[in-house]
Amino acid sequence: MSLISMHGAWLSFSDAPLLDNAELHIEDNERVCLVGRNGAGKSTLMKILNREQGLDDGRIIYEQDLIVARLQQDPPRNVAGTVYDFVAEGIAEQAAYLKAYHDVSHQVMTDPSDKNLNELARLQEQLDNLGLWQLDSRINEVIEQLGLDANAQLASLSGGWLRKAALGRALVSGAARAAAG
Repeated sequence: MSLISMHGAWLSFSDAPLLDNAELHIEDNERVCLVGRNGAGKSTLMKILNREQGLDDGRIIYEQDLIVARLQQDPPRNVAGTVYDFVAEGIAEQAAYLKAYHDVSHQVMTDPSDKNLNELARLQEQLDNLGLWQLDSRINEVIEQLGLDANAQLASLSGGWLRKAALGRALVSGAARAAAG
């Protein structure tokens, strides 16, 4: 069975058909290259496959439990915070808890005051109760595999390193969807 099958896909913008009864099948272990001139609809097709854009007609069938994540074409710009914060935002609902824990655990290294230690204990309990340790481990694993510094400020990174951070965010997003499913 195909990982993704698109059948009879139709999509148009202002009477200009972008997809006209299109068919697409992506098989397991298949590599796909999408090439076309500017404005041909490459980004729109990627949005459709990532469920960010609907079709006018037709259907798309995804293999059960398939996770699709899309990396933006351009690296993120004018983003604040650390690499960890940015990557963790790939798991929107849980990101706030994980970012708070990461920040406080980093503070405890330089200021192990009772206030910081109590806050760290409170956040650890929240992560325990919500079952978020696996996602925290996945975030750190992805950051390490990409050769990124979790505590680096995004504003200090070059375009290539920003793209790596964005890739990490997409990979973590897929892991979060798999854990929730």
